[in-house]
Formats: sequence, C-alpha cells, structure tokens
Amino acid sequence: MLRTSQLPAVTVDSDGRALVAWYDSQNRSGSDIQGQYFDEAGTLVGEAFVINRTTTGNQSRPALATLAAGGIVAVWESFAQDGDLFGIYGTVLREDGTFREEFRVNQEVQGSHRTPHVIARSDGGFLVGWMQSTAPQHVYLQAYAPSGLPEGNNQLVSVDGTLNVSSSQNIELLELDDGSVLAAWDGKNGGSNIFARILRSEDPENLPDLDGDGIPDAQDDDIDGDGFLMTKTPSPGPFRMGRLGRRWHWGQ
Repeated sequence: MLRTSQLPAVTVDSDGRALVAWYDSQNRSGSDIQGQYFDEAGTLVGEAFVINRTTTGNQSRPALATLAAGGIVAVWESFAQDGDLFGIYGTVLREDGTFREEFRVNQEVQGSHRTPHVIARSDGGFLVGWMQSTAPQHVYLQAYAPSGLPEGNNQLVSVDGTLNVSSSQNIELLELDDGSVLAAWDGKNGGSNIFARILRSEDPENLPDLDGDGIPDAQDDDIDGDGFLMTKTPSPGPFRMGRLGRRWHWGQ
C-alpha cells in the first residue's frame, strides 16, 4: 500500500515543545491523524502517535491550538463517523500525555462538515470553525469552555439577516484584546469576496432572529430564510454577532 502523509498543522505547547500533526494513510482501514513532538533543538521527542481515538474510516485535515491552561486541542474531519458524510471531531491532549474523550463538533449530521479551524481563547476555552459543504454552503462556529464542554450550540456565521453569503469556506478566527472574536472567510454574494464580522459575548437569554421572521432562531426551521430547512436548528451560542463587514476582493 502506498503511504500518503499530507496537510501538516503545528503548535507549541506550554513546555516549549512543538507538536506537528498530519493525516497519514498507513492505517489499512483508512487514514489517521498522526502527531509527533519536537524539543526546542528540533530533536524528536518520543514516537509518532495517533491523535484520533476512533481509528475506522478516514480522518484528515487536522488543526491545532495550545490552550491557555495547558494542553493542546486538536480537531479534524472524519468520514462517515457521524452517520452521514464528513463530520468535525476533536480531542484535547493533556500535558501528562493522556487524551480527553473524543467529541463531535457539528450538531447537524446531514451533509459534509469540513475544513476545521481552531483557536484558543484567553479564558482557557477554545473556538472551532468549519464549513458545511452542502448547498448553499455556510460557515459555523462552536465555542468550548475551559472544561472542554460546549458553550451553547453551533452558530451560523455567514448570514446576518441582511446578507446571505453562499459558498462560504476557509473560515479563520482571531480573539481580540477585548475578548471578542474576528471571523473571516471567503464566499459569494454577487461575486467571490472575503467577508468578516465581529463576534461579541452574548447574554444566553437574548434570542437572535437572523432572518427577521419573528421566530427566534432556537425555534426556527429556516433560520437564514434561504428556503432550506434544517433538521436540527442551531440554537443561540455564547456570541452576539455583528453585521457582516466590508467585502474585499482583488483590486479593491
């Protein structure tokens, strides 16, 4: 069997060791997310190891972030593990070398959820962003507390009640000094552009209504008003989302 290793991700832990992760096809039942530590001199530390806890099927496209309280969160996409196509899964590598229980990020299991991105938050938690590639293709995020438990539910990022950005993908997240988060991604709204918006901490009692139909998103089967019904509607998460920002494209 021809072995394939692709799509590396890297972070540095609280001890100064670098962790490199990638997906590797050496597993005959599919591909795994491999990890390898290096010390500050660039010397291998220990052996390469498998990060994903479920080893059947194909795991690919890892992303890493070092947590403020120690440990590393790893996320990746996994084929058919959620019962349909691709889903987003993750785990936390503790500083003692053990793993937290593997968790699924996407709550909606229909279609493909792909290209995960993860960042650490200053409060010890973390944020995961990804795209759902089923038409009209939107980007989402999920917040996690320092305990590793989810805060609220999946939040739709690429719709704000005024703009509906289809074909959204490649989401990037950045925590700002005031604790709010900048999300940016590429998508289409009259052309291919770069979109961005600010996400601020939200009172969980405040129920947003993205499409302005008078039905809070937690009870709305079509939260973005695009005519596509969701079988499991994301309810409010911990962020209040600002309007979609300026759209950039080449030459502007």
